[in-house]
Amino acid sequence: LQKCNDRLADKELAIARFYAQRGAHGAARGRAEGLVKRYPDSDRVPTALAIAATSAHAWGDVAAAAALRGRLEADYPGAKELSG
Repeated sequence: LQKCNDRLADKELAIARFYAQRGAHGAARGRAEGLVKRYPDSDRVPTALAIAATSAHAWGDVAAAAALRGRLEADYPGAKELSG
């Protein structure tokens, strides 16, 4: 079951990255936050939080970006470099 969830999380992360690279920040944030909600135990969560924070900031939602970065730094201190 964990392997299946990891594959599904990978798919969501790939789609979030696709949208982020093309400037569709709302869609990227939605996919990334969806991954965090659906697969909270996945090791892809730190990357998804970083994408969501970057997309929120690019979309002009500075408060949400700060909250997402804060969560990333608090929950995954080793992944701090992802938030830049």
